[in-house]
Amino acid sequence: MVCPSCNQPASSLLRSAFSFQGVSFPRNMQGYFKCQHCGTLLRVTGYKNRFLLFYIPVILVLGLAAGFLYQSLAANVGSGLGSVLGVLLLVTIIALTISIWKNTRVEKVDTDPATMTNSST
Repeated sequence: MVCPSCNQPASSLLRSAFSFQGVSFPRNMQGYFKCQHCGTLLRVTGYKNRFLLFYIPVILVLGLAAGFLYQSLAANVGSGLGSVLGVLLLVTIIALTISIWKNTRVEKVDTDPATMTNSST
């Protein structure tokens, strides 16, 4: 994702995974964050279409892995296949996380809605 103000990467993968990105926790959960280069307040507006083309197969793989890792099936297939499916599940989750981060659309927020007050009298 690129910051619309400075045309630099708005956030790194590690920053987005392990911090609130310059805003409070409630604001971060609403999709707001600050650019790591210029400090502009940004908001997540959605995801690019190619993310959806990746997301559907990932959900299918996760569903199949969950089905195979079900306790009664795991006893029948053995621990070797269970380990392979566990690694596949981990790789799929990592790929999904990277895909979400890379395909996020953001927009510049001119004023922070948290600091706006209702001034109608």
